[in-house]
Amino acid sequence: MEQIKIIDDCLASETEWQEVCDQCLYATYFHTPEWARVFSTYMHGRMRPGRKKLFLRTGKLPLSP
Repeated sequence: MEQIKIIDDCLASETEWQEVCDQCLYATYFHTPEWARVFSTYMHGRMRPGRKKLFLRTGKLPLSP
């Protein structure tokens, strides 16, 4: 099995995050930036989504909320 290697990362925009959710067949409302904002408000700012876009050696660009 090939090892996954992250070569870089950056902050993803909420638009990019939403686009990933829109394209994913199994994404639900609870994967969206809107839900993250609601939950962050509920947690009084103690939890904030990171929205990291990861650059892998394979060229794939996963997004980590």
